Amino acid sequence: AREMWPVIERHLAWEHRLFRREFGPDSLPLYEAYAAIWASDDLNYDGAGTAHASAYNYFENKMAARVAKILGKDPEPYAREADLISQAMQKYLWLTNDGWFAECKDYLGRQLVHPSAGLWTFYHTLDAEVPTPFEAWEMTRFVDTQIAHIPIQTGVPPAVIGHCFTLPETSWMPYLWSINNVVMAEAAHTSLGYWQAGRPATAFSLFKGCLLTSMFLGLCPGNVGCLTTYDAARGEAQRDFADGCGTTARALVEGLFGVRPDALAGELTIAPGFPAAWADASIRHPDFDFAFRRNGTTETFSVEQKFARPMALRLQIPALREDVASVTVNGRPAEWHMVKECVGHPRVEINSPAAAHQKVVVVWRGHEPGNLTAQNEV
Repeated sequence: AREMWPVIERHLAWEHRLFRREFGPDSLPLYEAYAAIWASDDLNYDGAGTAHASAYNYFENKMAARVAKILGKDPEPYAREADLISQAMQKYLWLTNDGWFAECKDYLGRQLVHPSAGLWTFYHTLDAEVPTPFEAWEMTRFVDTQIAHIPIQTGVPPAVIGHCFTLPETSWMPYLWSINNVVMAEAAHTSLGYWQAGRPATAFSLFKGCLLTSMFLGLCPGNVGCLTTYDAARGEAQRDFADGCGTTARALVEGLFGVRPDALAGELTIAPGFPAAWADASIRHPDFDFAFRRNGTTETFSVEQKFARPMALRLQIPALREDVASVTVNGRPAEWHMVKECVGHPRVEINSPAAAHQKVVVVWRGHEPGNLTAQNEV
């Protein structure tokens, strides 16, 4: 971090110098997007302050403040800029009556706000931790209701594989390259956004649709491609693009398995997003192994860390029943508490000190909890 700090400083200064735009009498900053996302090929904003580029800079400045403090540098300029961007996004881009961030606010003319957002506005703002948990939940309803859902046609009855779908990038017309394509990376990143917002059932239906479309139904078996056969004009073009690899991997690791390390804080958060019917799952990764098994009302979570230093564990799991009978970590009784500001299905958090191996056993009791998400889940 110390070696790279001058590069980070120069990059944030470059962003500030070229893309920062001040709005309103309070001169709050939003950032213009230029060649910042996949859709940039055919997307320009003429100086407008965009949600996704502002979210980028919010997260970058917030993280720069953390790193600066660790290195003994002054974190205040970065922390202040992150706070100002957050204020600007809430004041000028958040659509209170609709429940999502607008695509952008014009810098020229009447400085109109454009309410019809692209998928990138949804998943980048969530990824950058801009919205509150409730706002994140509201934003999923934007994707539910404002973006077309394309059912995956597999020839196998939905009763067998479940309801799977994919998404175009926007609802914008007319069709233009990079503006409203059906892209695996965009859909996979959106599925990660659903997981981050606490909508695991919809996240899994979308993610499974991505895998089926590209890896099983596509022209190249096992491929993580770019466009899919559902693209209106190009079909499964540019299959050699690597756009989908990172987002698909992140959706699998951070979304489905919920593994999110924060090495700066020395914490490993695991918040699984498994389908409710799953009784077991496991993943082997160069940095960790994680396994889950359910037997009746007993759930077991096993974590083996392979990081340079073991991290403290924050395990956040969906409540299987209304109450917890017991929790043990490595055979010893452990405390638990409800996750605050949890929207949708309630979650329980179990904390454990840093260790290379952690086995958490939770025994539930009582009735099944009410699920606030059921009416909105696919």
